[in-house]
Amino acid sequence: MNRTRVALFLAGLMLLCMPVTTGCMSALSYQTADTVPKGGVEFGMAWSVTKLERIKYTDSQGNVTQVDDELMGTLPNPLPDLYMRFGLADNLDIGFRLFFLGIHSDIKIRLVNTDIFSLSLAPGLGYSRPFIVFGEYSLDLPLLMTFKLGEHVKIYLTAHGRISGWHLELYGTEEVDDIHTFGAGANLGFEFGTKTWFIRPEVGYMNYFVGFEDKCSEKMEFSWFTFGLGFGFVFGVEDERQDNKIQKLEERLEQLEKDQGSSGPTTAPPPVKAKSTDNPDDVRKRADEAAKDLAKEEEKREGA
Repeated sequence: MNRTRVALFLAGLMLLCMPVTTGCMSALSYQTADTVPKGGVEFGMAWSVTKLERIKYTDSQGNVTQVDDELMGTLPNPLPDLYMRFGLADNLDIGFRLFFLGIHSDIKIRLVNTDIFSLSLAPGLGYSRPFIVFGEYSLDLPLLMTFKLGEHVKIYLTAHGRISGWHLELYGTEEVDDIHTFGAGANLGFEFGTKTWFIRPEVGYMNYFVGFEDKCSEKMEFSWFTFGLGFGFVFGVEDERQDNKIQKLEERLEQLEKDQGSSGPTTAPPPVKAKSTDNPDDVRKRADEAAKDLAKEEEKREGA
């Protein structure tokens, strides 16, 4: 790729960047290292702002071409990213993220899960049309870490590498070229919420380096920061309040059985066990029935 063609590419990149950048440059994923529980579905939306840091090119003779800093700036994302994740197993889920002119999909494998820390890998594939005239297909390999500070607060970190192929239709010309790049980035985010809803502010950094073949062996730096705010809901997962209610019912039933054990056989109903695959409405119904049975047993005990 000669100096003139690269200059055209950079110029086209900047001219097209300002009017149509709506999510196509986001470096964010809005996900922690934890997977969606089996049978559950996570749905979320997110808005972001991107700050272009640097577009710089060095040719084989050492000549440096850099886009003027005055052309760098902050680009809002008026259209939201939409994303969904589906729980496939206890430590496995799959996700899809739709954004303006693109889609990304990944499968997340949780390797470590403790009360205070989680670790996952989430290899993914994506395709987009950044700035409309450029096509990018990419392979990502992120490493996700989550630190659980409490019942409702988490910090999550992501380090990832990206290999991309770019189909470049150079702005203002009929020339078309294909190059391949390697990029690396990192994300930092917080999660606030419960089992059924969450809010995730996040910041991400991404930087591309060109150099996988002779025609583009020169160095190119294309980097940006993205600041985003995502929120969403999780469906098909046991309700936290209902879990606590069932636990209390089980404790009371067990105590009632112990108290009646010395006076003969008990007719107390068996404890209610909630399964991970139960529908939340079924769990609530069973809990209500257990509560009624418990009240009847207590009435019998008081009348004896």
